[in-house]
Amino acid sequence: MFYSFKALLCLALGISVSSASTNGTATCTDFVPTTSSGSNLTIKSVEYVGAYDLVISNISMNNTVSFCRVSAVIEYSRYDPNISLLNFELWLPGSDVYNERYLSVGNGGFAGVLDYSMMLLNLEKGYAVAAGDSGHTTADNGVSTGAGIYIPFFHNHDQVLAWIRNSIAMFTSPSQEFATQYYGGAAKYKYYSGCSTGGGQAYALALYHPTLFDGISAGSPGNDYANLMVMFLYNYLQSQGAGFLPQSSLDLITDTALDQCDELDGLKDGLIENPLACNFSVSSLQCIGNSTAMANNQTVCLTSEQVTTAKALYTGPYDTRLWTGTVIYPGFSVGSEREWVTEETTLADSYGIPLLQNLVFNDLSWDPMTFDFGTDMDLVNRRAASFINHMSPDLRQFQSAGHKILVTQGWTDPLNPGILPINHLHNIETFFNGDVSDWYRLFMVPGGGHCGAVSTTSNVPSTYATLEALAEWVENGKSPEYVISSGPPNGDKTTRKLCPWPQVARYSSGNLGNYTSFDCV
Repeated sequence: MFYSFKALLCLALGISVSSASTNGTATCTDFVPTTSSGSNLTIKSVEYVGAYDLVISNISMNNTVSFCRVSAVIEYSRYDPNISLLNFELWLPGSDVYNERYLSVGNGGFAGVLDYSMMLLNLEKGYAVAAGDSGHTTADNGVSTGAGIYIPFFHNHDQVLAWIRNSIAMFTSPSQEFATQYYGGAAKYKYYSGCSTGGGQAYALALYHPTLFDGISAGSPGNDYANLMVMFLYNYLQSQGAGFLPQSSLDLITDTALDQCDELDGLKDGLIENPLACNFSVSSLQCIGNSTAMANNQTVCLTSEQVTTAKALYTGPYDTRLWTGTVIYPGFSVGSEREWVTEETTLADSYGIPLLQNLVFNDLSWDPMTFDFGTDMDLVNRRAASFINHMSPDLRQFQSAGHKILVTQGWTDPLNPGILPINHLHNIETFFNGDVSDWYRLFMVPGGGHCGAVSTTSNVPSTYATLEALAEWVENGKSPEYVISSGPPNGDKTTRKLCPWPQVARYSSGNLGNYTSFDCV
């Protein structure tokens, strides 16, 4: 139990101290957090938030747990500290709720904001939880996304490094100190959880800050970020003109693939459990002879140009130099086609092109149509990948510290093709000369999207019990034989079993909507 200076003085003088003054409003308002991190950290506020009283930007959030809310800022730039600021918050539940675990949560996209929803979700579970804005605000992301938009933080080297690589570590150390002071002792276990960009931050932590966390959860990891941006551009360019695949054509491809491969896992449920085991060929849908692609307002076959586009999205971009020919980013898997529309349209304009214009070419008038998927990759690697990609398999420091990492990835993720984490796992296994499942496990999600569900598979559970499985692994040495998923968007009570790759879930017997009816094989 943490006692404020005022409480300790009262005890020394023999004055009674009420429970509220040691665990509630008085304790929080008397709390003066201090840190050894240096003078570059400033506490902005410390306030008590009662149950159901949380308001974020004039929006009330349904917190059933009261907590102490600490807001702070770190000046971190070597060159201009007044510009490079990291804003973060730490939420400390009362001792009656606190589970003696500390958690940092990550960011999404170009970041610039705190993930309050993830903070609240885990506060309700009893975690002392902290989050930051990644070292810049949304104003530093430009007025809006899109080609020709100036994005300030891409022009500040320290902010680029803070975004994915360093910001979590910067606020985690002081946050852990504050939590120790507040509760009168350090958290027994320390965790990190992040998805998308937060998944990339997870790998950066394991590589560059390997001693901070006992366990790391990485969802839909954007740890090959620069190359992912190149893939967005590639898919957009491949889809222009006659090769564009409208939603009706994408639906036809997925429906046909499901007809062929849905039951490979022993159950017809509208999902392909393991797309790599599906031998579907999109060429089988090409129109024959003089037949037309449309009949009665329905797509019945694909033009040759559309087949070419589909094959390109399955393959992914590759280095066009004849002496290289290496894949820049792996393509999408069979069964994910319904989700390709944003790949063909908006993702390049929202993310890929702005990053390339600002961070790589430093030219807002640079024409993305001129990108050379050979020689320009040297520039991408030098100016972007070396700072925002975290694909090294050398996780020896993290592994030798006895820490664990749990990764999830949706097979129908519309942003990150599902195959990348599998390839990365293989690279890690090669580096470590064999099995790494005693500290590293990957769980693929059939029908899963980007950090949850996609609209086309509303029957697929979208909440993954990753932290629960990670805590069992870290604290009790129980390796996760599966992760339970629940909460499909359609509102039913379906639960499913996510299996550690390369195992897949196969129906055995019983209720189709219950995870216990499936085995990992």
